[in-house]
Amino acid sequence: QAGAAGGDGMKARAQVRQRAEERRPDQHRPAPNRVFREIEAVGRAAGVRLEPDTVESTLGYIEGSLGQMHSSMYADLMAGRPLELEALNGAVVRVGQSVGVPPPINDVIYAALRPYASGRRR
Repeated sequence: QAGAAGGDGMKARAQVRQRAEERRPDQHRPAPNRVFREIEAVGRAAGVRLEPDTVESTLGYIEGSLGQMHSSMYADLMAGRPLELEALNGAVVRVGQSVGVPPPINDVIYAALRPYASGRRR
């Protein structure tokens, strides 16, 4: 779920399709790395047992799959369908608050997408 929470929310918020330049790790890695580190910190504080290389292996998987990978939250946002926001970024925000680990990046993603969570904003 860490990959989904980090990647889907960022891509949906940016409302951009995967472009060729996103396939270059030096251009896209810093932002997801910060999001995944934030999710990792929240998870560990909540007692989730994660492998030491969870963030690196997640980023490696994403980088190896960029040509075939698509963000479901982005697709839902563009189609006006309800988003998985509560189960992904919303969960990180709520758990972070409950364990005293602020998730500022997920807070921003969550707040920005919340108006669209139920589907097309009316």
